[in-house]
Amino acid sequence: RLSAIEALGQRQLVTAGSMAHTDVIGYYQSQAKGCFTVLHYVDGNLLEKEYEIVPVSDSVEEAVSTLVKQFYLARQMAPKEILLPCEMDDSELFSQLLLQKLDKKVHIRVPRRGNNVRLVELARANAKEEAERVTSKEERATGLLSLLQSMLGLEALPRRMESYDISHIAGTDIVASMVVFVDGKPYKSGYRHFKLENMDNQDDYGAMRQVLHRRFAHYLAKDKGFDVMPDLLLIDGGAVHASAVVQELTDMGITVA
Repeated sequence: RLSAIEALGQRQLVTAGSMAHTDVIGYYQSQAKGCFTVLHYVDGNLLEKEYEIVPVSDSVEEAVSTLVKQFYLARQMAPKEILLPCEMDDSELFSQLLLQKLDKKVHIRVPRRGNNVRLVELARANAKEEAERVTSKEERATGLLSLLQSMLGLEALPRRMESYDISHIAGTDIVASMVVFVDGKPYKSGYRHFKLENMDNQDDYGAMRQVLHRRFAHYLAKDKGFDVMPDLLLIDGGAVHASAVVQELTDMGITVA
């Protein structure tokens, strides 16, 4: 039923005869996969959809340009008009190439307003739906971790992340929590709480140093529950808190991102 409603909406975007033979290109990429979509319209009716799952590209414009060329040159056929989601620097040259090979003038353009813009948006929505449909939960998680790795300039994927926070009541009853994520998912059996020792007043920096010292002292002793080295530490507070932790770990001979 949803497909029927979608098809009806697609046909309402154009009027019969206004798109005698037009292909609408859509492209979408997540952190895990890209999808190239071609919607084929004849006499204003959507007759066919084609999808191609592709690797993620550093440049959407370059990906669309390359895929469009590969698609039409491999088929040895083309429509009267191709609507693109982004500019193609050598579109005129490619149009001339199609004219030479197919003896057919093909207009290639990026719509700026009206129904054609909505058609390109529809093609992108189709590409997004297909890319997400074929992307597994594991791939989505890995894609997010890759993005985080890139943003933070890490050498490896942050598969195990540990977060630390200090809590107290008016400077007393100071405790700390350790929250663990593995492959982007909460790893609740790895969560830990620490009751701060020999601290009678509020000292967030000292508290954070003590917690991290105790956590990695357990690691050096290979104690169960602490015997895995994290790829990334997230410290609540600010730059001074983080610096205090770095100094403490350096004194222990340990390096963590």
